[in-house]
Amino acid sequence: MNLLRPYYPTMKRILLSVLFCASTFAADTRDAVFQKSIEEMYPKLVEIRRDIHRHPELSNDEERTAKLVADRLKELGFTDIKTGVAKHGVVALLKGAQEGPCVAVRADMDALPIKELRSVPYRSQNPGVMHACGHDVHVACALGVAVPLAEEMAASRAEKLGVFVRTLGLWKRLMRVKRVVFDKTGTLTLENPVLENPAALQALDAEARAALRHLVTGNLHPVSRSLFDAVAFAGDAMPMAGTVKEVVGHGLAFNDADGHEWRLGRPEAASAGDAVLTRDGVVCAAFRFRDELRAESVQEVRQLRERQIEVCVLSGDRARKVADIAHKLELPESCWQAELTPEAKASWLRERNRDDTLYVGDGANDSLAFDAALCAGSPVTGRSFLEQKADFFFLGHSLRFVTGLLTVAQLHRRATRRVFAFSVTYNIATAVAGLTGHLSPLVAAVLMPLSSLCTLTLVAWTFRRSAPVVVKQVQAVARVAAVPVNA
Repeated sequence: MNLLRPYYPTMKRILLSVLFCASTFAADTRDAVFQKSIEEMYPKLVEIRRDIHRHPELSNDEERTAKLVADRLKELGFTDIKTGVAKHGVVALLKGAQEGPCVAVRADMDALPIKELRSVPYRSQNPGVMHACGHDVHVACALGVAVPLAEEMAASRAEKLGVFVRTLGLWKRLMRVKRVVFDKTGTLTLENPVLENPAALQALDAEARAALRHLVTGNLHPVSRSLFDAVAFAGDAMPMAGTVKEVVGHGLAFNDADGHEWRLGRPEAASAGDAVLTRDGVVCAAFRFRDELRAESVQEVRQLRERQIEVCVLSGDRARKVADIAHKLELPESCWQAELTPEAKASWLRERNRDDTLYVGDGANDSLAFDAALCAGSPVTGRSFLEQKADFFFLGHSLRFVTGLLTVAQLHRRATRRVFAFSVTYNIATAVAGLTGHLSPLVAAVLMPLSSLCTLTLVAWTFRRSAPVVVKQVQAVARVAAVPVNA
């Protein structure tokens, strides 16, 4: 009577196929998120399935199973949950961000009046009752499908803000955020700073220009990208050989064929500039850069502070430049730190983080800070550095997504709570009707799909009702011009 064994190899295939059909997010990022979600949830689904198999219940007696299903859906953030449908049925509704066909995922919960003869750790503990037709697998798979679908609703709204969510569970963590910490260069400011003294480049001889191009080629640090744009097409630059080594937070170095050491990094004295090129320790050129704030930085910081969210800036740059940025953003001196190493950034976060900090950074200097934060995001330019650490990536030159992302998280929670309230009301009403004999099988059959439609409508109404407000906020900040920052 080993009737369940054929269902084991199909569990993953069912989840993969349903999730693949449900996925409408941006190609590789969304597929990676779903695949990771499946891998993470699979052990939990096996545990759920075995728990259900261990406690089988006959038709119309599935009280424990129904509670398990409803509790699991609540954990996933579903709010439109109806229980007590046709006695012990459970219905949960989820509305997408766009109009389209409705897909229903259904699973039976009842067992059969059969004695289980197998000797396995999770064998039936109810004498004469067994899940012999695979309904325990049905329920586990249905709950597995619910996990990414719940995230899809919020992720689709975030996509409209130019944000691509990489990790599941981000929305719950965003609801705990009380502090947002920004890296400066490439995050609050545009990716490439402006070179203020191009004459320093023009004064370099051909060998020095070739060494500089060799140092910055392929490096994604904002200063390196800016210098590469200036020297990449220099006609007299000779190719050079040598492995470039980077010391995170300090600079780049390599030895040429003649044994000379070339370095590009932070000068010892602030008056020397923002970056210096040296040959065997002798300064060849000093470069000064001007940062330009992203267009919506000032207004976004104001909106965050109006929400009672603390805003801080951590940077490895010179104190004078960070202070100028903080002044533009109207931040007090206690809310910014300069000349920090990657380790110092992470230490600052660990001292203050109470599982309530969102960190936004763009490069290898921020990797340790990402580990110390509750959640973290990066512009797409930082993806190669932070591929496995960022919870989300954002596109474009705007920071308007930050408050928008928090708003979506609030909508996610609001929709969940409304569905939960509706579910409680519906369950009480149907339970009373059933106890008083006014709930016939026909009425129950009609109420089940109607309750599902009501739940979907409630979620859609929650998101659509708030959509005009979000759009107005986005349009308002989009009209703000870029703010130059004096070096």
